[in-house]
Amino acid sequence: MKWKVLTTVVLAYLLLLMPVFALTGSIGNSRMILNLEPGETIERYILVKNVNDVAVDIDIGAAGDLADSVELQDEEFTLEPGEDKKAYFTITAQDSGVTETRINVRFTPIDGGNGVGLSSQIIIALGDEDGSDDGGDDGGVNVDSQNPGTIENGFQLNKVHIILFSSTLIIMLMLVVLLILDYKTRGKIKNKKRAKSK
Repeated sequence: MKWKVLTTVVLAYLLLLMPVFALTGSIGNSRMILNLEPGETIERYILVKNVNDVAVDIDIGAAGDLADSVELQDEEFTLEPGEDKKAYFTITAQDSGVTETRINVRFTPIDGGNGVGLSSQIIIALGDEDGSDDGGDDGGVNVDSQNPGTIENGFQLNKVHIILFSSTLIIMLMLVVLLILDYKTRGKIKNKKRAKSK
C-alpha cells in the first residue's frame, strides 16, 4: 500500500512539471543599436512570439539607463498558440554618452505556473560619437540579426527542469522495480503458506 501511495505522489509531481518543460519564450530581435541625436525620440518594436501549444500572458517592462525614457504601447497582453505581436515602444536619447537599456519580456502560462523571461538589449550612441554610423537608410538602426529567437535565459531554465525530469523518471523506474519485486515476494510467501497447509 505504501508503494502505491508513493508512486501516485511521484506521478503527480511529474505531471506538474510537464507544462513547465514545454514553455518557451521567443522574441524576434534581442539586440538593437540606435544612432540618435541628443533628445531625439524614435519608435521601434520587439516581435514577441508564442511558440508554445498553450496561450501565454505577456508582461513587458523597461530597465537600464533610459528606463524612464521608454514608453511602452502595450505592457500586458495575451498571445494564443502560434500567435505573435509587435510590441511597440518609443525611446528618447539622453544629452551625452552611450546608453544601454533593456526591454524585458515575460512569458507566463495563462493558467499559472512558472514563466520565462527574455530581454531585448537597446544600445544608443549619440550621432557619430563612436566614429561610425551603423544606421544607413534604416533610420539609424542596426538590428542584430544573429540574435533572433529564444535566447539564453530560456535555455538555462530548461536545463534545470530537464535534470528534475530525469531524476523523477529514475525514481519512478526504481519504484516500479520495487513494486514488481514486492509482488513476487508476496507471491512466494503465499505459495509457501499454501504448501505448508497441504
